[in-house]
Amino acid sequence: MKKYFHPGLFILLVVTLIAGCAGGATTTPKSVQPPMPTAAATQPRAESTPPPARATPVPPPTRASTPGPAPKPDEAPYYKGKTIEMVISSAAGGGTDTTGRLVASFLPKYIPGNPRIVVRNVPGGEGTIANNNFVEKSKKDGLSLVVNASSQITVTITRPDIAHYNPAKYEHVGNVSRATSIMVIRKQALNRLIDPKAAPVNIGAREGNETWAAMPLWAQEYLGWNLKWILGFGGTSELELALRRGEIDMFGTSTPVALKQLRDEGVADLVVQEGVFSKGKKVRRPDFTDVPIFEELLGNKMPTGLPWQAYKAWTAPSLVDKWISAPPGTPANLMKILTDAFEAMAGDKEFDKVVQKVVSPVYTIGVGEDTATLVKEIMDTSPEVFKYGTDLQAKFGVTAK
Repeated sequence: MKKYFHPGLFILLVVTLIAGCAGGATTTPKSVQPPMPTAAATQPRAESTPPPARATPVPPPTRASTPGPAPKPDEAPYYKGKTIEMVISSAAGGGTDTTGRLVASFLPKYIPGNPRIVVRNVPGGEGTIANNNFVEKSKKDGLSLVVNASSQITVTITRPDIAHYNPAKYEHVGNVSRATSIMVIRKQALNRLIDPKAAPVNIGAREGNETWAAMPLWAQEYLGWNLKWILGFGGTSELELALRRGEIDMFGTSTPVALKQLRDEGVADLVVQEGVFSKGKKVRRPDFTDVPIFEELLGNKMPTGLPWQAYKAWTAPSLVDKWISAPPGTPANLMKILTDAFEAMAGDKEFDKVVQKVVSPVYTIGVGEDTATLVKEIMDTSPEVFKYGTDLQAKFGVTAK
């Protein structure tokens, strides 16, 4: 039988062998992507769907591309949580103590941070014990205050052998000055005051070294007042009674009630006043603005130089009265906090009400520089200035020559 190989069968065998070799690399068939729909398909065209609204572009920030450090939170006030110690250079219960405690109860309200103020009385030695200890041991951190009276700035008290401190070097917060003195004269004696041929006007006083005594002494010297000094009286009530009886013709007092009664009853005239010190200058008492201050009465006869320095040094203690200070060297920024608070306290209606009730119905507040000016006038008193006043006393019979 004749054998033959059909050509079509050969071609089929070759195709099979090639296909087998190509698929031998893997046994997993490749996935086939479905064909994309054509434009004729029923799926809608993309243009037929409205595009979403575009967001409004936000402008880039104006700050630097590299941000700086985050801001620190505000620092707490310096006085927050702190306690101020207030030393009062007298025993409890007196005028200095009353004034100091009154300030201690109101001042924290106006100090940012509202610190506590504790009060400590240190009496003795006319205030030198408290002040010596204050300047030697107190820190300059704004947490120490001292309250003094005008007697703590007299020349006799601040002698170097007694006092280890100089009040002029303190950092002054302020002062509370009670009403200053006014000279009263019996109406019947007024025409004799400047008549050298008339009988002298009898002026009554305790010792003749009161602050108001400077007015009649300097008036004798520069205005020719015709006076005779009678010493040894007690307080205002005793002097007022002596004037009503005609035993004396003139005296000085700061008491508002006595001054008003004597004038309203027609017993006496008010001649001249010490005045008060406010915002750097002397002005009249607010309750007696019709009475001239001594500088106004002197007019062009007012002396200069040493005589006037002596007058200011003599009268300044009554203008200061009760003064509150910090140790020398207390930083200026802390002093500003304290003086600002003291000034704000002075405008407190409740503070005013209590001061009028327990200290004086008429008073003046001095702040910072006002207090410093007055204290400096006293502490700058040289022996020559001090002697001028004592010489006048001797000249007019107030003290023995």
